[in-house]
Amino acid sequence: PTQAPTQAPTQAPTGSPTQMPTEMPTQAPTGPPIQAPTQTPTQLPTPAPTVPPGFFVSAADTVSRCVWNESCVDSGAGSVFDVPNRMTFFGNKLYIANYDGSSVDVCDWVSATNTLSGCMNTDVGGAAAGVVAYSLSNETTYLFVSVESSRILRCTIAQEDGALSDCNPSGTTTIPNPRGLVINNNTLYVANILTNNVLGCPINTTTGDLEACADTQMTPEGTYPAGLAINRGYLYISYISSNNVYKCLLTTLSTSDPSPCELTGASALNGPADLAFSNDGYVYINAYNSVNDGKAVTRCVVDATTGDLGLCEESSTFQLSNPFGIIFPPQT
Repeated sequence: PTQAPTQAPTQAPTGSPTQMPTEMPTQAPTGPPIQAPTQTPTQLPTPAPTVPPGFFVSAADTVSRCVWNESCVDSGAGSVFDVPNRMTFFGNKLYIANYDGSSVDVCDWVSATNTLSGCMNTDVGGAAAGVVAYSLSNETTYLFVSVESSRILRCTIAQEDGALSDCNPSGTTTIPNPRGLVINNNTLYVANILTNNVLGCPINTTTGDLEACADTQMTPEGTYPAGLAINRGYLYISYISSNNVYKCLLTTLSTSDPSPCELTGASALNGPADLAFSNDGYVYINAYNSVNDGKAVTRCVVDATTGDLGLCEESSTFQLSNPFGIIFPPQT
């Protein structure tokens, strides 16, 4: 039979094994290490310092700092006042009307401790009952002062230290017994306790003089308006004799047409001489008839929609005698 020729098996050629060419390892260049550029870290703005809690209440011969549900302590000014009445802030100064002292005190307000210091006294020639500041566009600032002897004074406030000077009658309107003052839209409102009404006095925005005051024709049925305050478009009036608080819509105040005013519903009042609104939805109302019984202030909830006052409660720890003025410091 035919056979396939025999052959030696085919073998792969022998030799040195094929190797991949060797390379030098790549090295990072030698030298100082490269650093990312440095930047000044972004800093958040420093928050405004927190003012310790508390509001100021004038009574007897002192101005106290009171904290709700706690107590009242001396404001730091001591007993330098003479029957202090209503008060007003302008910047870091607190102006205090002295009724028996026929003067106005201006005290430094120390925000870090919410206290008063360095009070200066200015004689105004009559029983001072109310104060409010007003600034012109030229940075001149005046302090209006209600004086029992039938007039409103206008004092100049020094820009350097807040001192008062040139306290003279402003306007020609005779006001039998002015008490609380408040300003809205270049109109000074004056609580007139003897004639039982509220006057509106336009302010000349160039000179700061008061023009002819006129009855606002508001129609509350309270007796002896004493304290005035503005909140959420309403003028609030506290009546010290009839123990009630009315609210009047500011947009309808007129010297010719009666303006609608309504009872607020505030209760537990005992001679409401003044009132002050806080930023957390309450109004605080002095009880002038309180004599060291702890019930010197009444606090009410303010309805954010209607402006009515309700859920009123008396303080229990404020041992003050005949409290008259009440005010919150700025930023609280």
